Order: sequence, then C-alpha cells, then structure tokens
Amino acid sequence: MLRSRLVPLSRRLGRRFNSSVTNSDYSTIVSKYPIGSNIHGYTVKRVQQLPEYSAVAVLLNHDKTKSEHLHLETPSDNNNVFSIAFKTNPPDSTGVPHILEHTTLCGSKKYPVRDPFFKMANRSLSSFMNAMTGHDFTYYPFATTNVKDYYNLMDVYLSSVLEPLLTEEDFLQEGWRLENYDINDPESEFGINGVVYNEMKGQYSNTSYIFYTKFLQAIYPSLNNAAGDPAKITNLKHEDLVNFHKENYHPSNSKTFTYGSFPLEGHLKKLDEYFSKFDPRPLDKTIQKPIFDSSTTPYLQRKYSVNVIGPHDSQSVKPIVNQYKSSLTYYLGSCLDEKKLYEYFKWKVLSSFLLDGHFSPFYSELIEYRRTHTTAERMAEDFSPNIGVDMTTSLLSFTIGFTGLKKATVVDLPTTVKGVLIEKVMPYLALPESDCKDRVRAIIHQIELGLKKHKPDFGLGLLDSIVPSWINGLDPIKSLNIEPILERFKKELETKHLKVFEDMLKILLNSNSRVFQFTMIPVESYYDDLRLEEQVNLQNKVLELNKDELKQLQDRNIKLAEKRQEQEDNEVLPTLTMEDIPKIGSFHPVEYSDLKEKTTIQKRIVDTNGLVYVTAAADIGYIDPLHINFLPFYLNSLTGLNGTIRRSIGRLENKIQQNTGGVSFSLRVVQDPYDITNARLQLVLSGMALKSKSYHIYELWYEIIKESRLGELTTDLVRKVEQIIINMNVGQYDMISDRGHSFAAMSSASRLLPSGFLNELVSGVSQARFLQDLNNRQDLKGSKRNVKLKVIPVLYAMSKSIPDLSKTTFKYRIVGDKNAVMENEAYIAKFDYHMTQGETMYKDEYFDYIQRRDKLAETMRKNDELMNSTRYIKPINEPSMTDHIEFESPPMDNIDHIVNSFNKGKYGKNLTEKRLINLPFPVSHTSLSKLGAPYASKDGAVLQVLSQLYTFKHLHSVIREANGAYGGGLTYDGVGGLLNFYSYRDPDPFKSIDAFQNSFEYGLLSNWTEKDLQEAKLRIFQSIDAPSSIASQGSSEFFEGITDDMRQERRENFLNVTNADLQDAIQKYLIDNKSNSITVIGDNDILDVGDDWTITDFRDRKLRSFQWNKRDLLNSQQQQ
Repeated sequence: MLRSRLVPLSRRLGRRFNSSVTNSDYSTIVSKYPIGSNIHGYTVKRVQQLPEYSAVAVLLNHDKTKSEHLHLETPSDNNNVFSIAFKTNPPDSTGVPHILEHTTLCGSKKYPVRDPFFKMANRSLSSFMNAMTGHDFTYYPFATTNVKDYYNLMDVYLSSVLEPLLTEEDFLQEGWRLENYDINDPESEFGINGVVYNEMKGQYSNTSYIFYTKFLQAIYPSLNNAAGDPAKITNLKHEDLVNFHKENYHPSNSKTFTYGSFPLEGHLKKLDEYFSKFDPRPLDKTIQKPIFDSSTTPYLQRKYSVNVIGPHDSQSVKPIVNQYKSSLTYYLGSCLDEKKLYEYFKWKVLSSFLLDGHFSPFYSELIEYRRTHTTAERMAEDFSPNIGVDMTTSLLSFTIGFTGLKKATVVDLPTTVKGVLIEKVMPYLALPESDCKDRVRAIIHQIELGLKKHKPDFGLGLLDSIVPSWINGLDPIKSLNIEPILERFKKELETKHLKVFEDMLKILLNSNSRVFQFTMIPVESYYDDLRLEEQVNLQNKVLELNKDELKQLQDRNIKLAEKRQEQEDNEVLPTLTMEDIPKIGSFHPVEYSDLKEKTTIQKRIVDTNGLVYVTAAADIGYIDPLHINFLPFYLNSLTGLNGTIRRSIGRLENKIQQNTGGVSFSLRVVQDPYDITNARLQLVLSGMALKSKSYHIYELWYEIIKESRLGELTTDLVRKVEQIIINMNVGQYDMISDRGHSFAAMSSASRLLPSGFLNELVSGVSQARFLQDLNNRQDLKGSKRNVKLKVIPVLYAMSKSIPDLSKTTFKYRIVGDKNAVMENEAYIAKFDYHMTQGETMYKDEYFDYIQRRDKLAETMRKNDELMNSTRYIKPINEPSMTDHIEFESPPMDNIDHIVNSFNKGKYGKNLTEKRLINLPFPVSHTSLSKLGAPYASKDGAVLQVLSQLYTFKHLHSVIREANGAYGGGLTYDGVGGLLNFYSYRDPDPFKSIDAFQNSFEYGLLSNWTEKDLQEAKLRIFQSIDAPSSIASQGSSEFFEGITDDMRQERRENFLNVTNADLQDAIQKYLIDNKSNSITVIGDNDILDVGDDWTITDFRDRKLRSFQWNKRDLLNSQQQQ
C-alpha cells in the first residue's frame, strides 16, 4: 500500500481515553524495566512515563543486531499494535521499495503459500493489517485484541519480511509483466499488467498526488519516487528486487514497535527468535539531502525555483492559463535535530493560524478575495496539496501554496505572500488581546481536547507519527513527549502574546531566507502524452523480443495463470478457530427518557475523560425535491458564510474552537433494518466539548441554524457563496479517482434501492456533477447574477424550512458520565424549547445585537418579497446520475413521496442497465450490484458470509492476481441490504464484469468445508468485534433502531450459517435474480463501450440555463 502524506503531528497525538491509569500503575510498570536489564536478548536503555497517553515508554536495543525497539505499555488499551520498519532509500523511480512491500507478503520459507497476508486476513480477528511504503522507509503494522492472534500475526509478518520467497512469479504478479490480452492466444494484443503498476497508474490520475510527488522530487532530488513511476516501473528486474531486499531488510536496519496491554516479554522473545539468526551489520545511516543542502547547488544560494508540467482540470471551464499551481517552501533546518521539537510545535500552531479556516489571513485575503483599491477579486482557487509544516527525511520546512493561479500571479507570489504577512499579521504581534490571539488559544484548545478524546486506533496513530523521523535517527520518545512542549508554549503565549511567533515570521519576511518556489504549468495534453508514452514503451518492449522469446513469454504467462489455480495446503498458516469467537457480543447499554411527545433522549453513561458527545437527528423527508442536490451545499454554508447575526465568521470559528471540539451539520440516509425498501433522510447535528463547556454546543447549534445571514443579499454574501461553490468542488475529481469503486457502487445502488437513490443525489457522482456545473458557471459572464438570483434564494428558503419543527421533531443522544448526562438533559430541553418556539436562546453578547437583528428582519422582509417575485426563478437540480428515473405525474411534493414512488415501481426500473461514468482515468473502477436482504433477516447474515467466501476463495485470485486490478471482490452492506461485486484501479473492467457474472454459479459447485466457513466468519467478526470509539457507542440503535438484542441475534445467525444456507442464498439472490446494475468509472477513449451502455459524460458538458421549474427538473431526470 502506498503511504499518503502524513496527517500533521498535532492532529494525531493524544487520541485515547486515559483516565484509568493511576500513578501507582505507572510506578508498577516502570519498576519492571530497570535500566540495563536484559530481556530475551534485549537491553533496556530508557524508561519514561508518558501520562498524556496513559503509557510508559520502554526503549531497548537488541544485543546482537543493535535493532532498536520501542514499547509503549498501557494497561487500559487492549487494541495491541506491532510493527517492523526498515530504512529503504529508493535507488531510482522503478518503485522497488513499493513492489518489495507487496512481494514480501506473497510467501516465506516458514509459510510457503501464495499470498499468506491475504489468507491471514480471514484466519484472524485483527482490527488492522497492512503494509506501507514511505518516501525512504517501509513498515508493516497490525493490531488485534486477541493475544493468540497477536503472536500468530507477528510470526507471519516476521517470516514474511526476513525470509520471503520473492519468486519471479510473485514479482510478475505484484510488480509488472508483459502479456497477451488473451494469454492463450499469442496473436492477441500485448499489454502491461501488474498490481503495483496498475495501482500507480491510478495514483497518477489524482492531480493532487502528481503535484505533491513532483514537488517532493524537485525539492528532494536525491530522494527518488519510492512508490514508482509507471513509466519507470517496467525497468525493474526481478534480480533488482531480490538484491534490494538483501541490502535493506535486515534486523540491523530495522525499528520495531509494540503498543498495548500485552506483556513485553513475549514480544521480545518472538523478535529474538528471528533476529538472533542474523549477524550484525552496519546500520544504514544514509540520509538523503534536500535541494537546500545539495552538493550540486551553490552553498550560498538562497532562492530556488523549479517549473514542471502537469495536468489541467479537464472538468473546468476555467481557461487553462488560469490553472497554474505554485508554492513557496521556506527552509527551517533539519527535523532530526531534537532541539527543534519545540520549534516544530510552534510552527504547527503558526501554520494552523495562517492557513486553517475562514479567519486565517491567507485564506481570507487570497482565496476568498483579494482587495485592491478599486475591486475585490480572488487570487487563487484553493491551497496547494503541500501547504503547512512538513518533516520529510531531514528537511523541516514550511510551505504556502495555491492552485488556480494566473501566470502573472505566480511570478508575483513571493511579493504577495510578504504583503499579507506585513499587512494582516505583523500588526497584531504587539497586541496583548485580539481576535488573532483568541484564534491561537482556540488552536491550543483543540490540541488539548485531542489529548482527551478516545480513539480505538490510538496506538497506530502514534506509530504513524514517529516512524518517518525515528527511522532516520530522531529519538522516538522525545518526539512523542508533547505535554511539556504544550505547557511551555501556553506560558510563552501569555507572556509574549503573538510575539511568540515574531522570529518565525521574520524567516518568512527575510529576503535572505532560503526559499524554494515550485510551479506546475498546466498542459492540456498531459494525460494524452502519458498514454502515448505508455504505448511507445509497450511497443518497444514487444519489439525487443525475438520469436523464441515471445514463445517463452507466452509459456511463462500460461504457467503463471496455472499456478494461480493450483490448490495449496494452507494448513501451515496459523489460525484462530470458532472457539476464539465469543458467543455473546460486547454491548453498550443505553437508557432513554422522554422530553415530550415523539421526542426522546438516548443516554449512554460511561467515563469519557471529561468529555461530552451529543447528537440531534430529525427526519427531513418533507423537503422539496428541488432542494435535495442543494442539501450538502446548504449545510456547508451554515458554517462557511458571513457568520451569524450575532458574530462574524471569524469570531464564530473562534467560539466553536475555543469552547468545543467542533459542531457539525450533516445528512444521513437511514435504512430500515426490517425492510430494505424503506429509507429516510435525516438532518444530523453533532458536537463534542468538555462537560464544563457543553452548553456552548446547543447555543452554537441554535445560533448557526436560526440566526444565519442568508437573508442579506450583500456583495459579501455573494462572494462567500461563490467561494463555497469553489471549495466544495475542489478535490472532487481526485476523490472520485481515489474512491472510484465506492462511487461506482453508489451509482449502481441508485437504480436498485431508494436509499441508494438518496445517497447518490447527496454524496455520489450526481452530487459531484451538480457541484461541477455550479462551479463552472463561476467563470461565465453574469455568474454573480446567477448566484444572487438563483442560488442564494434557495439557500434562504432552505434556512427557513430546515428543520421545520411543525413537520418533524428532533431526537437526541448524549454520551458522557452520569453528571454530564444529567446536565445535558437540561440543556437539550432548553434548546428544543427555543427551537420550537423560535425565541432567542441566550443572552446577547454584543450591545448592537438587537439593532442588527431588527435591521436584518426588515432586510429579510424586503428580500422575501423580492425572492418571491418573478425575477427570482427557483434554482435547479442539475441532471443527475438518476436521470433514467421516471417520476410520477404529477411531480412529487417531497422526498418521502419519491421514496414511496420508487417502491411502487414508478422508477428504478432499469435494473439491468450498464452505465459508464466517463472520466479520464487510465484505470477503471467497476461495480455490479444486486439486491440482498434486510439486516434483521437470517438471509442477511448468510449473504455476509457468502461475500467473504466469494472474495477470498475466488474473486481475489481472478480480479487482483490474474486481471491485475489493485483490488476486487464481493461486499455486502448488512444494513443497506445490497450485494456489490467490485474492482478497484482495474486495467480491464470488462474482464472483471465477465468474472463477476461467471461467478454466480461458482458457489453452487464449491462445496465449502467447515474450515472455509470458519475463515469467512472470522473475517466478519474482525469488524463486528473491532474496538469502537466511545462516541459511537449506541449510535446504531439511535439511528437505525438496531438494538443489542438484534445484534446478538445476527451474531448467532453468523455463527450458525451452513453450506445449505449458502446454496439457498446463491440460488435466490445471484442466480434467480436476473437484475444486474452495472457501473464503470473510466475513460471511454480507452474503453470504447458499446451501444448497450448508457454514458454519463463529465467532459464537454454544455451548461444549461437556470430557467427551470419543478416539472422541468423531474422531466429532465429522464433525458440523460
């Protein structure tokens, strides 16, 4: 797996409930590990308490190989983690570290079976299993709560990385291979295939990935692309892979990590069993240098600039000359200097202050709009992917960058950045109190809340945070010890105020600072050129072969295919059994109280380390169908516009972050556990805060919903709406590229179930196309008039009806300790009363509030008259992915009626439709969906087991190993009731669709053994019994009505599934059900689908007028 760029340290650290560890516990743990003591060949070097994580850190060295081991012992967390990491400087861009990461997991001396990593996935109860390739390191982590499972996985992992088979067949499968399209026909066309090869082709369809990868290669020219460039991957040979392993995968070149409640002695004993077989070797201390420290650049050089070409946004109507991306990176020294840890923390805070949120100076001045003497215009569309503070190998840097720039703006970028700092930041440094200082306090409050918040994968988060620097020599314990750093900063902030950042800002302003400007120039033919390069490379590979070599190639590929079909004895692999699965599930009891008729409060009383989590939900099926595409946009606007009547957007952000862990407004499509054809759309309000500040959540909910400024038709409001359109559209294309299989599944589901239909409209490709068209209108003449006359009126109308408590009612949920729950019941009663009565909820904080409110009321009255006039035509929903649907006549009045009509067969008729979503991706994503059964039925459990058997016993081999897709299989949505065959980053989706359809009868002929059923059930219980966050406890009952009794009954259904049950389900749901809803997301220039496909084209779409009404909308959904 390619490791994406790390989440910043300050956002990852401290994510675990920690109140249960006492000082006595710490002392007991520390006393077990005297400095200098020896445990199974390891010597204890350091022991240190880390109370912020409820852990004790133990640092040890392996006596023979000098491998370093870090153990974080925490008796209160049973989700135990293991990892082994290696320093892997990539010698070139062939992706050898990445391909090696894959092939090590394809069989070892102790476990000589094909792909033991995937086979262990259903012989285990692990909560996490993976392997990741970073820019100069590779690591292999897993997590589990079962001690037997822990040592099973540890043994497989250590054998895999230290004694892998690394066969040529595995290299061909996982890396790359030349093969005929039909391996049995030597006359068929040649192609290049391979799991990593196709994975990276998929990555190169993500424009953000391309920008960041090219940036990294430019600023770090000595650091090659470890993941692999598809154009270079085909230069890698099998012997190169073997040699790279021999050079790098040695205990002396490794760091090992354990975390959790299991005893350290067992971990070290297992490690020593493997490590003691190796002789020591010198540690690889080679640390590649960035361009600032490169021997090829003059020592005194201060300014660096690199320009590269990259893709343009083919989905945008913005001229290509306005699609430049550029960034400025400031050299801050070495991130491997322990003395810089405090400085690094300060830069994290400053980075958040400068770049995060509407209040940040660079967002408000350069992305929202840039003021000049006569106009206000946007300079940029968004921040670039590389912004903020970064620690890459030895480089500590800070980057400010933007997308959607003009060429002239790129040239002026250094001057522009300095101008914002001088005019909008420096004047605040000397002020003892200001909104800016409040903003910094809010950032610190978020970090402190993070230290309290429970997160079940906490140990994995800690591992992620330390591996990149630890592998290059930074002390891992010092990099984790954040509490002293936090306290030091808070004291400095109160004495120096914002001057705490003065020296740091001088680096950004100093003309002698070392700065690197990286610019990506958009080229319209970028992807066409890549495709041509691939074709030329393929042609050259074929021409290099003579007749005999071609015959050898064909024989090799046939042999590889035959090997995949060979039956293996997997009994050599360790496994858990059905006896390891608890018969009774782990449940979290909840209580209920009635606030009023139809209004309940669910209460989960549990120790939350001083935090409170609250949720409110209301059905909104009464809303106008015209508004459904606008719902995500409206909810985003609640916290993204001009603030509220009470305060500006900056002060609103500060209030949220200083007093809560965040408040949010979202949508949820709720499925009936007894009936898959019954779905509801809900508005969900959520919030988290210290229990002493939890009342702020309700005040903020009320203020944001009831006191919005959408009735003010001001220039500022129009600009803000325009910016939200841009913000929501940015990254949509990359998100579809990264999660294409999920978007394809949503599209397929939209033709089968009302829940799928609703999800597609509010979060699928339909929503992406809607936002794309809104965004494209930004660059057309009269865009501001369109926003003012066609978009703002619908947002304003929605603000008056969502929620309409005369048509719906809230239900509430509280998670907290007993006192917190009692307090919040009272807060909820007050909130619900004021929401229902429409009275203001809390005392005015600003003297001019009443005047502003009365003035706004008059403005709104006039705007109501204006918006209801003929000049204001209701805005449209763009033609969506559900355009084939035939609506009832007369048109539906609300969303609930649409759901009912769907179930009556008024639409959703084209169940066998094949749809192509045409996007310029070099590899595709595929979905074939079929209807399943409700959650509460026995068949629902049977289908869940069936999906695991199909995936691991058949489809994984066909889709990934043979076809070369990065992933594929059969999933079953237990709550949604949908079977979905899928492939991900697939070079040939048609082969996958054929494989899906050919597999329907596969199960009837399989005669699965009890061992097979056991493995499928183990895989299911991995997710069922995985550790969950405290905040989510009781949520399935709150939203879907799935009680503990229902969960236990389903658990028993899983345990009791038989072969006969599976045979019946295959016949009923796969064979007798002839409807196949098929979706492919890919490039029709490559795929060239037939006339029997419906094509939804993102490209070259003509923008339509806004002059639509409701009947036009409903009719249009039949026209695509």
